[in-house]
Amino acid sequence: MGMRNGLRNFGVVLSGSLMLAAAAAYAGETHYEARLDQSVWRVQASRTQCLLSHTVPDYGQARFIRRPGQGFGFSIDLPEAATLAESAVVRAVPPPWKHNALEKDLSRHPVPLSAGILELSEADAHALYAALESGMFVEIAYRPGTEMVVVLSAVRFLEVADDFQACEAALSSVVATAVKPRAATARTTKAGSGTTGKSRALGQPGPDSDSAIPTNMAIADATVKFEGSDNSFSEAVLITLTGIAREFVLQKSRAALRLVISGTAASEAQYLQRTAEVKIYLVNQGLPPSRIQILERGTLPEGKNVQPEATDDNVLHVHLMR
Repeated sequence: MGMRNGLRNFGVVLSGSLMLAAAAAYAGETHYEARLDQSVWRVQASRTQCLLSHTVPDYGQARFIRRPGQGFGFSIDLPEAATLAESAVVRAVPPPWKHNALEKDLSRHPVPLSAGILELSEADAHALYAALESGMFVEIAYRPGTEMVVVLSAVRFLEVADDFQACEAALSSVVATAVKPRAATARTTKAGSGTTGKSRALGQPGPDSDSAIPTNMAIADATVKFEGSDNSFSEAVLITLTGIAREFVLQKSRAALRLVISGTAASEAQYLQRTAEVKIYLVNQGLPPSRIQILERGTLPEGKNVQPEATDDNVLHVHLMR
């Protein structure tokens, strides 16, 4: 009972703790990053291009772009201060709720001498996109010469990634139609039934494709680690759980959104006790009990982006699923 009261009291100050932890991690650096409630990715789809953009407060904008007949690209605004650096180091960094993930260097690029934009090659753009798609954040550090660090948040990236990919598919279809031989086009028109169907909006799936945005997809996850037979949480775990609870609250209008608790323990009784404590903490953070599911011991949820993890009697997993 004392543990539960401690969890309730601790939850009051965790929102500030997240910001303090982030500030400590970047001490001495000029750090630019969207907060959880600011993190938004937007898709602009047209017949000439597909644009997926993210605004970093007080810094500028980052964008993926695809145009008909051209390669996949990525660029980010480059302020005057950043041009003092020799290179831009791009790496994938795990958010607080991905304890098992490791930082990974993605690429390094010379910084242009004049302000404007920094562009990545197609291969590097794909690597950056894949990192965000897997739930990692992307850090761009301008060094040496400056202490500027820009972080691209993966929060809400998957919500619009399907729309962006649908736009890309539509552009590919436009290009394929444009290069079709004129004679073949004429024969097709002549042999047609004489009826003309309404064209679908760009970016919308056709009748033969997946008709809806995938469901049963993990959009965030947290790892809860215990020490031996102790059933209490560390402060780091509490901060992680608060982060994933915060993300749930930001998206709770989605009817299918839920949190799934899974993993294993030394015994069934221990597993039930630990998962119950995790659920109690999440409920105390304002999450509805009906949206929190506990799986049988030793199982993981099935769905897109749910990665198989090593079995550990002292680890539980909390997946935010849509």
